Amino acid sequence: MMIISLVSAVACLYSIGYIEHHGTNTGKNFLVAMMSLFIAAMLLLVASDNTFSLLFFWEIMSLTSFLMVMFERDKAETRKSGLFIS
Repeated sequence: MMIISLVSAVACLYSIGYIEHHGTNTGKNFLVAMMSLFIAAMLLLVASDNTFSLLFFWEIMSLTSFLMVMFERDKAETRKSGLFIS
């Protein structure tokens, strides 16, 4: 969990500059919420003590990562990447 927390903290610091390039507050809030949910799902996945919770948090993690990839869905290469992931 420490490694996930450390890497997530560095990714959050890096993402500050990335998020500022998006004009609308709604888009910024959505991206921050998906990133927070993704990090929480990764931590809870590692902390799972049964198969059901492991699979549940795995699905939450995959759904939020898909939504983060598709954030800039107006670009053709982003749509192609999102379809490749799913």
